[in-house]
Amino acid sequence: MRAGRPGVRLEVLGHWQLTAAGRSVALGQREQRLLGLLAVRRNGSRSLIAGTLWPDSSESLALANLRSALWQVQHRVPAMIEAQRSELTLAGFVQSDVGDLLTMVNLCESEPDKATTDDIAILATRRLLPGWTDEWVLLERERICNRQLAVLQAVARDRATAGCHRPAILAAEAATRLEPLSEDTVELLITSRLAVGDRSGALQAYRQWEHRLRRDLRLEPTLQMRRLVPRLIGDATVDQRDTGG
Repeated sequence: MRAGRPGVRLEVLGHWQLTAAGRSVALGQREQRLLGLLAVRRNGSRSLIAGTLWPDSSESLALANLRSALWQVQHRVPAMIEAQRSELTLAGFVQSDVGDLLTMVNLCESEPDKATTDDIAILATRRLLPGWTDEWVLLERERICNRQLAVLQAVARDRATAGCHRPAILAAEAATRLEPLSEDTVELLITSRLAVGDRSGALQAYRQWEHRLRRDLRLEPTLQMRRLVPRLIGDATVDQRDTGG
């Protein structure tokens, strides 16, 4: 493959895969980790990348591992990594699914009303390198997931405020798949379902959240959430313990 040739795509959401000119490129674990890190961060100093990927190795061994991984990548897909004396950068012609995702997140952050149902589905279902347990992966996965969650919550609030409750339900449901224990998200889902007359769906969402809260965190629902129960079961009264009476 000639240097700079387009048609290179790196996927790190849900799985790791590199394709060039429509064909899968097989690489070893060291090379996969290097490209996975660059897919998320795009660039970094050689010393920082080596220390991040091989934190338990000496500096000299980590840098040697990096040089070996870099050579293998450049041999298989020339110019995929722009290598300067002290810095490595993922080439601009390389497309990545995480780059697409973060672009979508940025757009939805600035214009939540423009989010489509396809955007919502993608934001909820794509996780960074599942099964990888490297510390940097765990940190980046959480960072990206938090941004996805915040955007989905913003979309749900925006749609609910505009009276578009069914898109709000889709966004809130998507957010609960990312973070099932989020009280704010579940409250958005419940109130949106109530707004379209789906009391049974709202009650189910509450009960599922309540069960997870008790099972996973050994916590009880807050007073604010318990005050929703009468609306869910069609009872105009609230338990005396919830009102302080």
